[in-house]
Amino acid sequence: MTDNFSPYGNFPEREEPRENKTDIPPSRENGEGNAREEAPFGNGYPFGNQYPYGGQPPYGNQPPYGQYPYGNQPPYGGYPYRKKPSAGDKISAFIKKLTAFFSDRKVLTLSLSSIAAAGAVILFEIFGTVFGTILGLNETLYTLYTRNPTAEAVFGMIYTLLGVALPFFLAYIFLKKTAGITLPLGAPRKNSGVAFLVPAGLGVCYIGNIAVSYMMTFFSSFGISSYSYDMALTQQDPLPENAFQLICTVMYMAVFPAFFEEFAFRGVIMQPLRKYGDWFAIIVSGVMFGLVHGNLMQMPFAIIAGVALGYAAIVTDSLWTGIIIHFLNNFLSVIFSWARTGLSDGTNLVFSALFTYGIIIIGVVALTGYSWKNPRMMKLYPSKVDIKKGKAAAVYFLMPAMLVALLLMLKNILTDITVG
Repeated sequence: MTDNFSPYGNFPEREEPRENKTDIPPSRENGEGNAREEAPFGNGYPFGNQYPYGGQPPYGNQPPYGQYPYGNQPPYGGYPYRKKPSAGDKISAFIKKLTAFFSDRKVLTLSLSSIAAAGAVILFEIFGTVFGTILGLNETLYTLYTRNPTAEAVFGMIYTLLGVALPFFLAYIFLKKTAGITLPLGAPRKNSGVAFLVPAGLGVCYIGNIAVSYMMTFFSSFGISSYSYDMALTQQDPLPENAFQLICTVMYMAVFPAFFEEFAFRGVIMQPLRKYGDWFAIIVSGVMFGLVHGNLMQMPFAIIAGVALGYAAIVTDSLWTGIIIHFLNNFLSVIFSWARTGLSDGTNLVFSALFTYGIIIIGVVALTGYSWKNPRMMKLYPSKVDIKKGKAAAVYFLMPAMLVALLLMLKNILTDITVG
């Protein structure tokens, strides 16, 4: 029989009956089969016995362009529409990020230390304001404070106890309970070089005094001065007239500051920070020590002295090393003021130079001896936490409570500056 050929393939109009159908299965390769398989191009409908273009209705058995035609779904392929965040949403997100930043496990001790130090400084500032207001409003108390050495010493010791010791003792209790902080109040460890460190630290303190003198001279050339510095040059404090007054003055100016300030700054502030590196702890506590003095004259000296005192306390593992250096520095200042009374200007100048530079020379010799015995003297313990120093400083100084404390301390320093 003659077949009729389709122009697109072999599509017979009919097919002769097949012999032995039951014995010979349809051949898919030859395009033979039942009626369903007798489509062109193989065994079925075009392109594989399914609907054209892949066995489904056009475009994948779905309406065109996605699940639903022309936007019965969220726009742009299923991404939900996002409402523009409001100001409240932005503030809430910022607070969450800030909370996560300060409460991270790595910086938790740092955050607690910042809160404790800031709280103590704020209490110190509040008490100082109250104390000054009481003296200013009561003329009798003010006259007694400024003209009687014994009264000045008694008021000063009360001020140190209530303004420094009490706030930092509360801060210590807080840190002990929350972070397990303890203070090294034992004797300096053996072979720590304490015999060299005491005169060396004293020499560094006197170098800080000279640095302040040069700094104030430099500032004065631009018409910038300090109220506290001018008062120190022009106003002479009353000197002790007897042994009892001398003892009270030494207690007020040397014993109380040495013990309680070292407890506060080389103890409560510095010890928790050692987890983040000894040098980090020394520098931060030194900066805080300088800022809390609240005047341009004492701030640079206190920072330099604070670094020296912190180093001595750490390498000897005892606060008593810093207490001894601090006490000697203040005690020699009292003796110096008392010894030069009645001297002429020329003699006073020579005596001051011999006294100051003599202590510095002794300190340099002692520091040389210490460095000879300890060639790796600058290598202190690094941070125990994997955190950059910049982030550690940011956590400590940007805590909200610490920002308040910093503003109060900077306010005092700016108030002390005089221009013109």
